[in-house]
Amino acid sequence: MFLISGEDWVMIFKLVLATFIGALFGLEREIKHHPAGLRTHILVSLGSAIFMIMAHDVGDPARVAAGVVTGIGFLGAGAIMKGGSGVRGLTTAASIWITSALGVCVGTGLVLLAVSGAVIGLSTLIILNRVEIFLKTKTHRGLLVVKGEAMVGVPSMVNDVLERNKIWIEYSKIERDGRRVIAEYRIDMPMGESRMRILQELTKNPEIKSIEWD
Repeated sequence: MFLISGEDWVMIFKLVLATFIGALFGLEREIKHHPAGLRTHILVSLGSAIFMIMAHDVGDPARVAAGVVTGIGFLGAGAIMKGGSGVRGLTTAASIWITSALGVCVGTGLVLLAVSGAVIGLSTLIILNRVEIFLKTKTHRGLLVVKGEAMVGVPSMVNDVLERNKIWIEYSKIERDGRRVIAEYRIDMPMGESRMRILQELTKNPEIKSIEWD
């Protein structure tokens, strides 16, 4: 007759808890329609916990944990996408990473650490997301494209002008074709800031031939 021992029940509890924690993070990403959602986060957390439970029997949890971290690094990199408007997926990659860390905590028996980390992590994703949305309503997002020739030092000058006027640079890209240079900036400008004044500062540089601001 097959009997489940006390240690077996502890192992089952760890697997269920890891699944539950992964589901919470995955659900948050799923609701916001991100690529790595419910199933991905559950499998990451559950897999991390299983590896650490096995490592307890093998006797080398540090090496197994290092292997888990390496594997999750590749998985997180796959969630990051670079596009014309910037880099997307960093938060999802970080969510996968912390889900794996919490699964490792559960697998090693650090339940309090896992639960505390889950509460703080979910609070960061949910509450701070609302804060970011509120802050974005106070700014105007636009695309600034500066074109010129022999623009040595011009990108740094543009950065100085934007920073001096409290304009946040979300993404920047510099393309060079011989002596021609195109500097592209995705920016957030505070409401009420004078766009004309900023353009006047930029056009003082004779190397700048044209400026487009959408």
